[in-house]
Amino acid sequence: MKRANPYIRRLLILAVCMAFAILSVCGVAAAQTQGTDYPEVSCGIYEINQYGNVILNIYAHELDENGYEAGDIVRVTIGEERFQMPYGTGYSDVNPGYMLLMSRKDSLVLCINQQSFAAAVGLPEADVDVTVTISMDKSRVMSGSMRRVI
Repeated sequence: MKRANPYIRRLLILAVCMAFAILSVCGVAAAQTQGTDYPEVSCGIYEINQYGNVILNIYAHELDENGYEAGDIVRVTIGEERFQMPYGTGYSDVNPGYMLLMSRKDSLVLCINQQSFAAAVGLPEADVDVTVTISMDKSRVMSGSMRRVI
């Protein structure tokens, strides 16, 4: 059996490597734009508990049904103020002092690990409009506030 020309063999390896590189770049570009199709979800404040956590008047499964997943970075708008935080399932998802939109027993809670969310953002009453929107999804690089991958 005759062996393939080394020049042709190198060309074939180069072509395969280039094809792999192109597909990898396309995959990264698709992952970076994946979060742009999430619908905006509007809700209000149900209550502010004794710890300063803000319980929203929307169920966690409603957010999940719209494509949101634990680990996504969400933008929360309260009145005119905007905040970015991870969407997670427990305080241990973020370091102390960091904000979190937490799914807890099918409720959605705005909180800060070991602090009062309401006091930190200056929420005097529960009658404020809250809008939750996706700003970046978990396929992107996580911020330093995330303690572990969800």
